Amino acid sequence: MKTLEGMTLEEIQEAIKETMDAYACEIYTIKHEQKHPLIGAIKRGDCWLPMSWDLNGRLYSINKVTAFDLKLPDDEIDWSAFPVDTLVNIPKLGARYLDGGAGYFTQGQDSETCDDFRGETPTNVELLEGRIMPWFGGDQPVPDNVEVRLISQNGSIISCHPASSVTWRKVYDFAAYQLTGRIL
Repeated sequence: MKTLEGMTLEEIQEAIKETMDAYACEIYTIKHEQKHPLIGAIKRGDCWLPMSWDLNGRLYSINKVTAFDLKLPDDEIDWSAFPVDTLVNIPKLGARYLDGGAGYFTQGQDSETCDDFRGETPTNVELLEGRIMPWFGGDQPVPDNVEVRLISQNGSIISCHPASSVTWRKVYDFAAYQLTGRIL
């Protein structure tokens, strides 16, 4: 999980400009002795509302991402670590499926419809909400800092978690997963 640990106030102020749901925000100070040491405000409408966050950018100390959590700067993402047919948005091209390597399928094709003509995945890609993928157990299929939605045997949503907090080897805990489109 990304963290602001070790960054100066100036570095944080330079890196953080909005929340997960694109509310403008400002960080005023860091009070390291507090549970939520980042002190600042978010802009809603014409008003600035005071807030405080932990060093992971979380408003509340829970696993689920909220609208008022800070949008942390993106780390360099290894797109080849995602499974084949992960849906991403590529600037100027739109939605494309990853090929499970370092590329993507062109013209909206996926692994089932591809004619082997692929492009190389650029670095400024945005993860999108993905297909529901059945889960039969095994190794974690996505990077640690990706939020996944877990789905029960009857199709109901169990919860959303960072991939690193899920016990992937157990098949009886959930029947499928879905990428939410959020990189934490």
